[in-house]
Amino acid sequence: MYTRREFILLAASGALVACKTNQRVDMKHINQIESDYRYPVFAVPGRDALNAWEVLRSKHANSAWPIVVGSREDFKILREGIEYGLSRPPSEIVSAASDLSFPAGFKQHKIQESERLWEEMQSDPNAKAFLEAVGLEKSEYPSIEDIMGTWPEEPIDESQITELSIAIDWETEEPMDEVLLTLIPTSDWTQIPAFLDYGGWNDCPSAEWHIAALRHWTEEYECELVGLSYDSMNIRTAKRPTSRTRALELALEQYYYCGDIIEQGVGEISVLAQILKSSNWWDFWWD
Repeated sequence: MYTRREFILLAASGALVACKTNQRVDMKHINQIESDYRYPVFAVPGRDALNAWEVLRSKHANSAWPIVVGSREDFKILREGIEYGLSRPPSEIVSAASDLSFPAGFKQHKIQESERLWEEMQSDPNAKAFLEAVGLEKSEYPSIEDIMGTWPEEPIDESQITELSIAIDWETEEPMDEVLLTLIPTSDWTQIPAFLDYGGWNDCPSAEWHIAALRHWTEEYECELVGLSYDSMNIRTAKRPTSRTRALELALEQYYYCGDIIEQGVGEISVLAQILKSSNWWDFWWD
């Protein structure tokens, strides 16, 4: 069994065979299941998840956008988070996103949030005593030099890159027996975080920041949101960064957006940049 970090590192090195299939599916193979969820829910074998997503996207192109949400247990956790916290209408979140600047504004936002959290803990005697007892000092983002690393010498074997990690069983490294998809009632996929009020917990950005980031990236790389589970996001792009410089800039943008892809993932900006230059799939997760 691999950890997510080991899985990503193996994929980056070309040592892990990707989950891919040439099997095609159509609507008769996509089983709509009974559910009290506000949006339609479908079930397919994990190996067919991407094909099923493409079929649903084509069928509902002008009215809704499908997302792969993982296993039934994954979906249950996603629903619990959404239904517990859903208090803002999507239109309000979408409007708020229009006032945000990504990536420059988001980087500053993250730094300010870190400062605010530290000050709150310092003003709480119990929290301050705990920090002192375990020897934790004020956390700051590492310098770019500390996490930049060097460009990997070996190229990535593109045939080995995992396409849709949300459909993978991390214990078996194989496609799940079953995954669920749901249809979100918008033709603009960048608004999906608003319909789910997704984020705002742990280090996961709030919904409006997700929208700002996704709008920025889709303009440059023609992105599509394919998978969104309770803690992960899979994006497919039509374009890749064409230069090493732009790949490094994109990797830095993604690091501030989702620090775990470096800190618990590939470890260095340069490694992530090489993957971004070699793959049409982006994988984010927030533990």
